[in-house]
This record gives sequence, C-alpha cells and structure tokens, in this order.
Amino acid sequence: MASGPRRPGPGTTMDRIVRGERVVQIVDVTDDAAYRDGGSPARRALVEIGGCRTMLSIALRKDEWLLGAITVYRQEVRPFTDKQIALLQNFAAQAVIAMENARLLGELRERTHQPLHLRSDAGARHSRRNRRANLRGRKMPISFASTAACFA
Repeated sequence: MASGPRRPGPGTTMDRIVRGERVVQIVDVTDDAAYRDGGSPARRALVEIGGCRTMLSIALRKDEWLLGAITVYRQEVRPFTDKQIALLQNFAAQAVIAMENARLLGELRERTHQPLHLRSDAGARHSRRNRRANLRGRKMPISFASTAACFA
C-alpha cells in the first residue's frame, strides 16, 4: 500500500473536489462514470462491498487550501436533502476548525520545547515555564483518520 499523497483518479469525487467543487453529490453511484467505466477500483469496492448507492462529499477547506473531504453514503438511491447537505457542511466547517486547533497546538508544543536562549521575549519565558510545568506529564495524543465511513 502506498503512503503519502496520491492523485485522485479522473472523474472521481475527490478529483472533482480538488478541481474546486465544494459539494459533490452522486445520486446513483452505479450510474456514475467512475464506477461504470471501471476507472476507480475504490469506487467499485465501495459499491460492491459496502453497498454504496448515493454519495455526498463536502470539501474541507481553510481559506483556499484543500485539507480533505468528508464523504457519506447511503445504501439506497435517494438524494440527500438540502438540510442534510447543510448539516454535513456544518460538520466539515467544525472539522476544519479542529484541524487548525491541532496544528496550532503542535506549534505551541514545538515552541515550548525549544531551548530558552532561542525564544525571543524574555518576559514570555516566565509564563512559558509556568505553562510547561502545567503541561508536564500530560500527553494529549492527536490523530487523524485518512478514511472514514458514515452510513445514512
């Protein structure tokens, strides 16, 4: 299995999101070219093994940077309603905020582990020491899933 960034297959949901679409809904996945033409083995497996019939993907964007996508599907051909799409867009916005918070927390941890002589503000040294003393012994794991599934 390859690790690291991969290019999405042409015409796939992720390809469409990479090209700028913010919401991608496929009402009948078996009628979609990415499935029908066999260009996406992952799409074929999702349909044949997972029973996916209708799919909805929402881009995770911070400003104009694409961070990923949230995708849900149902096992029947039935479009997602505007209300359901708005709810998933809300989840996506919250996920982007959580990712940004995790990034900022990582930067903060990096700075608190720098030697004192590399830090710029002498007055901030004291407060950083106090924060570091308060954080000592506490590990807060942060992890991200590269793939998730939600059945609607």
